[in-house]
Amino acid sequence: MNYNSLIWSLLTAIVSTTYFFLIKYYIKNRKFSILVLVVLLELLVIFLYYKSLKQTGSAIIYAIINAFSVLLGAFIATIFFGEKITKIDIIGILFVVFGIIILGQKRSSVEFS
Repeated sequence: MNYNSLIWSLLTAIVSTTYFFLIKYYIKNRKFSILVLVVLLELLVIFLYYKSLKQTGSAIIYAIINAFSVLLGAFIATIFFGEKITKIDIIGILFVVFGIIILGQKRSSVEFS
């Protein structure tokens, strides 16, 4: 994996996490401009997934995007929405991130004939 594919993967995770938080904001406020932004961000996420998958294998990219999305989602929820993260939450986040990475590595080592 090169740095270019890692950058595309991290950018995909950032945009997809932002997209989900904007959906939450739209549900509360019902502003049409937010809905348009959500649709545009979804199209951007599809494009970024394509660019990420074009560079590297799908299992590795999927693991990186999901692990980073979990971390970024917890960070955004803490900073912007005032969520309190407990020790149990931190342990759960670490298990999720490590599980995604381990499953991604396992799938990337399987070859089909």
